Amino acid sequence: MNNIFNKKRIKRLVILLSIAFLLMNIMAYQHAYWFTHYTTSTENGVNHAEMNLFEKLSVVFTGIKTPKPQLTDVPKGTFETIELESNEKLEGWLVEKDSSKGIVILFHGHLGTKSSLIEYSDAFGDLGYSTFMIDFMGSGNSEGYTTTIGFEESENVETAFNYIKNRFPKTEITLFGHSLGAAAIMKAVGEQQVFPDKIIVQTPFSTMLKTVRKRFKIFGLPSFPLAELLVFYGGAQHGFNAFSHNPTDYAHQIKIPTLLLYGKQDDRVDWEETEEIYNHLSGKKKMYVFEAIGHSDFLKKKNEWLEVVDSFL
Repeated sequence: MNNIFNKKRIKRLVILLSIAFLLMNIMAYQHAYWFTHYTTSTENGVNHAEMNLFEKLSVVFTGIKTPKPQLTDVPKGTFETIELESNEKLEGWLVEKDSSKGIVILFHGHLGTKSSLIEYSDAFGDLGYSTFMIDFMGSGNSEGYTTTIGFEESENVETAFNYIKNRFPKTEITLFGHSLGAAAIMKAVGEQQVFPDKIIVQTPFSTMLKTVRKRFKIFGLPSFPLAELLVFYGGAQHGFNAFSHNPTDYAHQIKIPTLLLYGKQDDRVDWEETEEIYNHLSGKKKMYVFEAIGHSDFLKKKNEWLEVVDSFL
C-alpha cells in the first residue's frame, strides 16, 4: 500500500516539475522574443521604474514589449542623409567639418537612434572632427524591427566603416560606440576585419549572459535559470549562439588603440566587467572612469569628457 502511495506522489511530483519546466521555457521564449523584437507601435514604451507591482508581475510572464525606437531630433547644422545596404537598409547622417582632423563614426546603444548621438556629434565637432551617425538595424529610419544586442549590428558597423573608408580614403577614421554600439564595434574589429585607426568604446557589457542577468535584477527577480534560457532562445530565434556574444572575448583580438570609458555609477554594467574587458585588450589602450556618471549621461561632464577624448585622439 505504501509503495502504491509513494509511486503516486512521485508521479504527481514529476508532472508538477514538468509543467513548471514547460512554463519556464515558455516565459523565457517570450522574454527572448520581445527582448530582440520591437513592435510596430510608435507610442513610448513603459518605463520599468514606473511600473506598479501588477505590471511587473505581468511582464514576468509575457515579456516587455517595446516600440521601435524613433528619431526625436536632427542635427542643427548642415548634414547629408545617406542610405546604405547592410543586413537591413540603413540610414545615416554625415556632418562634415571644414579642415577636419578626421571622421568619427558613431553608434548608439540599445533603444537608441542616431538622434541620441547628435550631442556626441557636436562634441566631436568641437574637437575638429567630422562625424557619421548611423541608425542600427531595427532603429530610427533604418529598416527592420529586430535587435540582436550588437551581434548582427556588427555588420552595420562594417558597412558604415567601408562606406566612409571608400569615400574618404586618406582620412583617419575612429569608431565610437555606446553600450550595444560598443559591443558591435568590438565584434566588428575583433572578428570581421574592420580596421579603423582608433576606437572609443563606452560602457560595453562583458558577456551577453551578464547583461541579460542585469535585466532580471532590475525587476528584483532571481536570474537563474531564466537568464540562461533567455540567452539560449534569443540566439536561437536569430540563428546564432548568443552565449558566444562576449565583448570580453572580442577584446583579445583587438590590437588597435582603444579608449574604454566607464561611469562609476553605472547600474547596468559592473566595474568588474569593464576591468575584465580592459585587461583583455591586446593593443595600446587607455581607460578612464567618470566618478559621478551612470550608464548614459557622460556628457553631463562634457568638459571632462572632451579633455579625455581629445588627449586620446
